[in-house]
Amino acid sequence: MKKRVLALALALAAALMLPAQALAAVEPHVNIRALEYTVSDEGVTITGCPETGTGTLDIPATIEDKPVVAIGGYAFSGCEKITRVTIPEGVTSIGNSAFFQCKALTEVVVPDSVQSIGRYAFSGCVSLTSVTIPEGVTTIEDYTFSSCESMETVAIPETVTSIKELAFEGCVKLTDIVLPEGLTAIGANSFGNCKALTAITIPGSVEKVSAYAFEGCTALKTVELGEGVTWLGESAFANCAALESITIPDTMEKMDGHALSGLTSLKTLVLNGTYEELGSFGLLQGCEALETLIVTAPIVTIGDQYLLSRCSSLTTVGLPGTLYEIQKYVFKDCPLTDIWFDGSEYDWAGVGIGDGNDAVMNATVHCEAYPLPTPEPAAEPTAEPAQP
Repeated sequence: MKKRVLALALALAAALMLPAQALAAVEPHVNIRALEYTVSDEGVTITGCPETGTGTLDIPATIEDKPVVAIGGYAFSGCEKITRVTIPEGVTSIGNSAFFQCKALTEVVVPDSVQSIGRYAFSGCVSLTSVTIPEGVTTIEDYTFSSCESMETVAIPETVTSIKELAFEGCVKLTDIVLPEGLTAIGANSFGNCKALTAITIPGSVEKVSAYAFEGCTALKTVELGEGVTWLGESAFANCAALESITIPDTMEKMDGHALSGLTSLKTLVLNGTYEELGSFGLLQGCEALETLIVTAPIVTIGDQYLLSRCSSLTTVGLPGTLYEIQKYVFKDCPLTDIWFDGSEYDWAGVGIGDGNDAVMNATVHCEAYPLPTPEPAAEPTAEPAQP
């Protein structure tokens, strides 16, 4: 049964007793007469409020002598003029779309007692600048903070093990995020188009970085994938145009199509791993600044004619001695000058090279000279003797 409570009656009454000068300095509280709620044996769930509410909302800790334990689904959805919300200690769950498109909301105080935050809970809160997710939350659900366009920081606790699809997609001002050790899942497009994010470290507890997880993060410069990551999904880091460094771990088993495409600032890439075929569709397509590619994984075949499409600066590659075949047109766009091969001349002579790989045929092949030599440091200049 739904009931109502004058949740802010005391605050409003006190405001009425203030002189006019003091009223001008007081931030307005939500000018609503009642919150909708239900009562059960466990406590009170807030289920709604009028969309005309304006200003600050302090949700009461108790109603009818019972604790407030939950914010229900859609409870404040569309309340576009609420600017600040304090959720009381004792609330354990925030429901799906609870604050969906609260467009003026700049701050929300989430208590340590909260253990679950639902899908779309804060999606579209375009003025929300930061949020601290309390210890005890284990999953950040689909779209929970998507399109929070003003969010700059978010604190994710060590208890979180899963970040689901589009959880932070479109948080265009998010500059920094620390993923906890123990995180096991990063969902599809979870950080897509986070255009201010500059660096990310994926802990080794994560097995797969899902499709489009960081696609379009155009300010992202460094990515470190921990030992333990085995799979990059389709377009996982595609179009991260500022990316200059990415660490591929020895545990990598699979990289799907376009996973690393469009990295137009990347000059050197080392592909470690255990996979035997390098042939995902367009894996490195459009990496126009890539000059050096070193493959340490024990690949047998290099395939897909779009693998290195538009890699128009690639001059140097390092290839393992396990290589058996380079399929058609793989290096058709690459101005190769040097190939460093971890095998004998006899081994290289046995590598099948498909049509359209003139760059491979014309490059200088350095056998049994792998990996690439490290340049000698420049000699210190010798001081000239003092003139008498």
